[in-house]
Amino acid sequence: MTLLVLAAGMGNRYGGLKQFDPVGPNGEAIIDYSIYNAILEGFTKIVFVIQSTSHSKLQNHIQDKFGTKIRVVYVYQELSELPGNKQINPKRTKPLGTGHAVWSAKNEINEPFVVINADDFYGRDAFRLITEHFKNSKKHCLIGYSIRNTLSKYGSVSRAICNFNQQNELQSLTEHTQIYEQNGSVFFTENNRAFSLTGNEVVSMNMIGLMPAAFDTIDEGFTSFLDTLGSSLTMEYYLPSVLCDLMEKKNSPIQVLLTVSNWFGVTYQEDKYAAIKKINALIESGAYPKNIWNN
Repeated sequence: MTLLVLAAGMGNRYGGLKQFDPVGPNGEAIIDYSIYNAILEGFTKIVFVIQSTSHSKLQNHIQDKFGTKIRVVYVYQELSELPGNKQINPKRTKPLGTGHAVWSAKNEINEPFVVINADDFYGRDAFRLITEHFKNSKKHCLIGYSIRNTLSKYGSVSRAICNFNQQNELQSLTEHTQIYEQNGSVFFTENNRAFSLTGNEVVSMNMIGLMPAAFDTIDEGFTSFLDTLGSSLTMEYYLPSVLCDLMEKKNSPIQVLLTVSNWFGVTYQEDKYAAIKKINALIESGAYPKNIWNN
């Protein structure tokens, strides 16, 4: 099985390439813990989707630490790499989204694969769940987290709320771009109005398991996006759109796997210090060795 790591983000809100920021006691980045979990769960290959400008830095970081333990491949998410003869606004500099990032890896993957963000900590249980799922099923899947456990204290976040049936099959995704916690309650803002949430909603954090046939759907969806929104300077083709297309156009069920793992990430610069504290707590509990690179 292949781990597909989305690492081409620009980190505008964070203020830099957060993919490499150290959070562990020996300079480990969050992605190092994901790779450690993936290796323990039997993944045999990692495909990194990156910008060409960060290739050497990432390669030096990864190859030195994990190069002998798992096969590593790098692909670029480039605005010039598009399906067919599609064109975009020549003034555009912003990446075209997570759906485009996954599309960029289509020539490197021919087996079940798991998509993750480089700067998100998903937890060992999430990797175990998705590995066990693919041992027994050919359904696409995603890892679901309680929304309350995915928020930042330092600003609003975007989340895709999962609606699923009694068989835990995804029915729809509802994307909100301004979710925040205030005085213990969770809200989202839309059209300058605040709406309350229970805090127990299940959200996707872009840990998604896909069969390789999904690339056909991604190619179709991305082509349609470019036909209708390719002239935009800011619109993006997101993974939730891919999941919706799989459900609605291909009638492909998507299993929601509910994890007990805690998610955390580094959306804002201040999140880094919370991440360091959480990593240290996991090490002290015995969940991870103090030096994962030597294990």
